[in-house]
Amino acid sequence: MKTVLQARLVLLMFTLMAGVASATTVQAGSGTLTYTEKTTVIDCTYGDIGKSSYDQFQFSAFSYTISGVTTPLPEGYVYANTPAPKCDIAASYPALGWDIFTTPAFPFTSQTGTAITFSTEYDTATGTATALTPGIIYPKFQVQSIIYSAPGNDSSSGFTNSTTDGTTMTVGSSFAAGDTFTFSLSGGFLGTGSTLSWDFGNSATTGNSTADTETITDAAGVAIAGPGSSGLNVINHEQDWFIVWVNPAVVVYQTGLDAVGYAQGTQLQTTGDPSPGEPEAYQDQVEVQAQAMMANASGATTVPLDALIPVKMVDGETLPGLAVVCANPTYYPSSCTLANQCGCVPSDFAPILAQDPLLKYSSTESPLNADTSGATICESPAATSSCRYVPVPSAPGSSVQQVELLSGPDETGGTRPINSFTQTDSNTTTQTLSESDAYTVGSSTEESFKFLGTGISIKTANQWTWTDSESTGEINGHANAMAVSLSSATVDCYQEIPIFEDTVYHTFVFSQPTGNTSCP
Repeated sequence: MKTVLQARLVLLMFTLMAGVASATTVQAGSGTLTYTEKTTVIDCTYGDIGKSSYDQFQFSAFSYTISGVTTPLPEGYVYANTPAPKCDIAASYPALGWDIFTTPAFPFTSQTGTAITFSTEYDTATGTATALTPGIIYPKFQVQSIIYSAPGNDSSSGFTNSTTDGTTMTVGSSFAAGDTFTFSLSGGFLGTGSTLSWDFGNSATTGNSTADTETITDAAGVAIAGPGSSGLNVINHEQDWFIVWVNPAVVVYQTGLDAVGYAQGTQLQTTGDPSPGEPEAYQDQVEVQAQAMMANASGATTVPLDALIPVKMVDGETLPGLAVVCANPTYYPSSCTLANQCGCVPSDFAPILAQDPLLKYSSTESPLNADTSGATICESPAATSSCRYVPVPSAPGSSVQQVELLSGPDETGGTRPINSFTQTDSNTTTQTLSESDAYTVGSSTEESFKFLGTGISIKTANQWTWTDSESTGEINGHANAMAVSLSSATVDCYQEIPIFEDTVYHTFVFSQPTGNTSCP
C-alpha cells in the first residue's frame, strides 16, 4: 500500500470584500460561504518619523454550505496592511504555512492546492467559490496497446520512432449519471520515464475537453517478431502482444456541484523508495503475449517471471510487475516462480484478454466480422457506425483497401525478400465513431477525498472504468503509424495482405487471403 498524502480542500476564485469586525455570510457559487472578519487599528513607532498606525485584518472560522451540507474549511489568517509611513511589523502567518504576497490593495494567500483571494478595499462582501476535494485513485491496470501478430514467419511489427497515439480515453463511466467531467494536464504527477523503450505521455484531445489522448514517441524498440524461419506463416492471434500499465493513478477533484475534473499520473513512492510520497518517476508498462495469459493444457498461465515480479529501477524505485493485477497473488513478491505464477490464475488476466476480440479468429477471418455494425457498414464507416476495426484505404476517399506483399525465396537457400514499410492511417477519414470500448478494473483509494453536497459520487466502490473511444484517421492533427516488415523463409510463399486498423488502440491488423495456401 502506498503512502497516503494529506488530503487538501481546495478553494478557487472567491473574492471577499471585508469591513468591520463581524460574522459574514456570502453567496458563493452554488453554496454559501461563512467567515468571521475582524479589523483592528494598531499604533506603532516607525524610526525617526514617530508614531504611526496600521490596520490588521483577521479572517477566520470559514465554512461552506452546499445542498444542506456544511463543511468547515481551513483556518484563516491575519494580514497586516501598513500604509506609508510603514511600521516595522511583519504579517502574522497561520499554522497552515501559507505564503502571503501583496498586490495593490489586495492581500493574497497561496499554497499548493489552495488559493484564496481577499480584498479589504470596500465595506461590502461579495464573491463566488468553488469547492474542490482532490483524491487519488489507483486502478489496478490500464491496457495501453495491442500489437497484432503479422503473417510470415520472419515478419515483425511495432511502433516507429515518430509520434503516434494510443487510446483516447475518458473516465465518466466511473461516476454517477448526470455528473460532468473534464480532463486536465495540470496534475503534474505523470512519471516521465518508462520501463519500455518509448516515451509515453498524454495530451488534451482536440475538440473534446473530457478526453485524454495517450501519446507515444521514440518507440522504435517496442515491436514483436514472428516465430522464425522454422515456424508457421499463418496469423495466430494468441501471439498478439499487450502493453499493460500496472502503476496508473488518477487524481479526481470537484469543479462544481455535479462536475468533476481528473488528471492521470503514476502512483506514489512508498517506504524504501528514494522519495516516499512523491509520484513514481517511471510508468511501469509490461509487455506480455496473449497466449502466456491464457490457460495451457494444465489450466495454468505461463507469464514469464520477469513480467510478474517487481522491478528495481536505477534510481532505487521499486515498481510492481504484472502480478499486482491478480486477486490473490499468494507468492508475490518474495516467493514467485514461473511454476506458481506468483499465485495468478487465468481469470486474473481475463479482463486484459477481453480487449482483443480477435483472439480466436483464424488467419483468414476478416477483423470486420468483430464489428458491432457488421462488416459491410464498417468497410466505409460513418460517424454513426460502431466499428472496432476498419480497412485502411489505399488513398484518401478510396474504396480500395491497402494491401502489402508477403513473399518468400524462389528456391531453397535463396534470398529472402523483406517488405518493410511504415503503415499509417493518413488516408483514413478522420472521425469519431459512435461506439466506445469500456472495461472495469479493481481500484483502491490512495488519498482520501469527499465531495461537497450530494451531486457527485463514484458509481461503484473499489472499481474504476476506463472508456476508450473508437475513432478513425488523425488524432490531434497527426496520423498514427507503425513499422511493419513482412517476410517469409518459405519457398514460393506469395500473398497480398490486406491492412486494417484497430480504432481503439490505433495499431494495425492483418488477415490472409482465403484459398491461397502458399504460406502455410
